[in-house]
Amino acid sequence: MPREGGRLLLVGLSTLDVFIRCAEFPRIDGRVYLPDYKMVPGGSAANMASCLSCLGVPTRLCTRVGQDAAGNMVREYLRGRGVDTTLIVEDAAHRTGFSIINLAENGQFALVHCIGANNAISPADLPWHEVERADMVHAGGVMSMEALDGAPLAQLFRRVRAAGKRTSLHTSRNTGRKAALWEVLSELDVLITNRKEAREVSGAESPESAARWFHNRGVGTVAITLGPAGVFASDGGAGSMVPAFPVAAVDTTGCGDGFAAGFVDAVLRGDDLVTCARWGNAIGAHCAQSVGAMPTPFTRNELQTFLQNKMGTETAGG
Repeated sequence: MPREGGRLLLVGLSTLDVFIRCAEFPRIDGRVYLPDYKMVPGGSAANMASCLSCLGVPTRLCTRVGQDAAGNMVREYLRGRGVDTTLIVEDAAHRTGFSIINLAENGQFALVHCIGANNAISPADLPWHEVERADMVHAGGVMSMEALDGAPLAQLFRRVRAAGKRTSLHTSRNTGRKAALWEVLSELDVLITNRKEAREVSGAESPESAARWFHNRGVGTVAITLGPAGVFASDGGAGSMVPAFPVAAVDTTGCGDGFAAGFVDAVLRGDDLVTCARWGNAIGAHCAQSVGAMPTPFTRNELQTFLQNKMGTETAGG
């Protein structure tokens, strides 16, 4: 039987995503005919919540959607995935976040995005009694939420830690707002980011030096994802490079969110750093094999089997 983990309170981005394959967007008065498209929810926090639900982790998702058809689709889809949606706020003043994601044949993508109601997510959306029930509070998509980023998130995390809970976050690609991280770092137990974001935030070229930069500013554990190369993870010591699991990538959208779900799940279970990274890599690999930021449903047992097949008789964690 897997070890019992903890309760996670998750706050952050949610969107409605449309996935297409288009070599070039048309000019004014032009048109392009698409062979197909796929419309599913996404967003950093929603993607992570979906993965955690597959793992059976007790997770409450706090996000904002508009009072519109897109918001209804996001909420109902997540509910169908087993996500607890009772903390999703319907925002009368903003539309639901929306993205058009143009996929290349190698699984990479380009993005057209409307942040929408996500910009109004704030600490006031998290009832304190829910924080008290949680073991960790995680923010998904930091640097892309105007009302939550910076001092509001730092103050929330300071209060969370004072209550004996742990804090974690994973960043967004919006590094033009990197100053929103400065005050938060000293209140952070776990930081998850990717190579590009880590470099642009810290100014450090290598994952090792970027991790040291974050540790020097008070972060406890740092995980920097490196795409097909895997992840560099550090808890203040020398750190470890943990290779990815090779798969045929169809769509890399949401792989970082899947990694974050696996990594945080393993942290909550008390696993060592390398096991946390492997568990995150396994979900990231699963995410890459289907179109959409939310992967096809999976179970903890299926993930353990995947890891055992890849690693032989080594422990799979989870």
